[in-house]
Amino acid sequence: MSPSETPSSNPRPNWRGLRFFNAYRLVVASLLLGTHAFLQAQRQLPAFSAENFDLFTVLAASYALLALLLFAIDELRPGRFSPRLQLGLALDIIFLALLGALDGSPINNLHILMVVNMAYASLLLGGRQSLAYAALGSLMLLAMNFWDHRLGIELGVSFTHAGLNGLALFAVAILANGLAKRASVNQQLAEQRGIDLANETQLNRLILEQSQEGVIVVDEDQRIRYANPAATQMLRIPLERIGENTLSRPPLATINPDLNNALHAWRDTPDSDLSETRITYPMRLHIRLRPLADDPEGPVAIFIEDDAYLVEKHQQEKLAAMGRLTASIAHEIRNPLSAIGHAGQLLEQTAHNDEDRQMLGIVRSQVERINQLVENVLNTAKRKQPKPERIPLATWLHDLLERYRTYAPLDGIKIDLTAAPSLCARVDLTHLEQIITILLDNARQHGKPSVGSQRIRVDAQAFGAQNRPRIEIRDNGPGVPEAMRHRLFEPFFSTHVQGHGLGLFIARELAEANQLSLNYHHDIHGERCFRITFPSQEFCRDNTEPPAT
Repeated sequence: MSPSETPSSNPRPNWRGLRFFNAYRLVVASLLLGTHAFLQAQRQLPAFSAENFDLFTVLAASYALLALLLFAIDELRPGRFSPRLQLGLALDIIFLALLGALDGSPINNLHILMVVNMAYASLLLGGRQSLAYAALGSLMLLAMNFWDHRLGIELGVSFTHAGLNGLALFAVAILANGLAKRASVNQQLAEQRGIDLANETQLNRLILEQSQEGVIVVDEDQRIRYANPAATQMLRIPLERIGENTLSRPPLATINPDLNNALHAWRDTPDSDLSETRITYPMRLHIRLRPLADDPEGPVAIFIEDDAYLVEKHQQEKLAAMGRLTASIAHEIRNPLSAIGHAGQLLEQTAHNDEDRQMLGIVRSQVERINQLVENVLNTAKRKQPKPERIPLATWLHDLLERYRTYAPLDGIKIDLTAAPSLCARVDLTHLEQIITILLDNARQHGKPSVGSQRIRVDAQAFGAQNRPRIEIRDNGPGVPEAMRHRLFEPFFSTHVQGHGLGLFIARELAEANQLSLNYHHDIHGERCFRITFPSQEFCRDNTEPPAT
């Protein structure tokens, strides 16, 4: 037994056991009194006459009254458990020793009842107190025999019987004490396992209730024993139909006949591939059947998933695989593409007429376009982990736009900046610069209005109760048709003939890596707006207002 398993010297109160012990004491005292009174009646001897005073009747009656009093007090439970148990055991030892020593006892070896009471009390008491009461019982037995000897009664083997009874009391106390310790350990272990089982059951219930996958448990009678919220939503089961009463639980056939037929088919041939199937009512659902016992006719767990969700999940996995394949192809294209570009430059230097130079210019522009596509694919595939740092957005955006004006062909496009001077954020600067550059390129290429001059507005402000930073890049172009907006951030989707469709996809990937949200809006003023929202506001050490733009 490990130290953690050692029970306390004071066991937990067993009030039910004490009640039984008090009832047993009352029954024994009543039987002794009744048996002796019956024998006295047979001899026609009055118990309380002056000529024939019966001490056994007085002691037995007193013992019965005290036992009745302890039994009555037991219902009220005043005081502590251990003192009440010890008081009852002390009365048993004293009265049984006195009654057993009288000549008028109706039972020759009444002291054996002390062993029974000592065994039961030791199981309830535990510890070393039971040994003390065994010693008290042994002393009482020896004292009664010594008193008989002083009265001149023939001893015979009385002292021998007293010694053996005393040894029996000690042996019973020791054995009962060991049993009490083992029982206490087993009780504590059972209680701990019960707590663990209850916690595990509660955890499983919470997991099932929070799961997006539907779970139904069907018994051998095809009745629903349990259904989590996802299953009730997918199968459109009214919550009031899943009751606690077994008889009121609905049959599966009344909830979903297709699912009931699939379960019947699987029960007929459990070794077949019918454990996974699909049903179409009330929508396309993917079903998996798993038995909860070895018998296929027993309870079965049914796992339900939305087939559209699975298709989307598989599509995402395919896209991820295609992305890895595309990155590999882009890496292989890079070297021959560089050779083609270099050869085109050499030919352009030796070209003698404008037609050749024009054709070589087309080759050069297309090589640059393909090279940019390859670079974007490789950057997406080899995206590095973000290294965020705190920046003042107003100053940083001003510097970024100054750099952008130096290398981007604006052709008269006006870019305005409005930024709150105290606005700060924590983000990877390289990633944020790439995101905003992509959005500026997108606005420059796709934001040309049908009438008037083209303009781009960059607005950085705080919004909401938490003052979260938000950057909006707007243009006055025609915008994206509503039917195409859901595909705007898909890879290789573009509304421009020369577009490769990876810019916005890369921008959103970088935004999500930095816990930013990037969305498209078409406001009531007819402007296209790409909005970058930061997760939280950062406090700047200094609030330097940027130069006017």
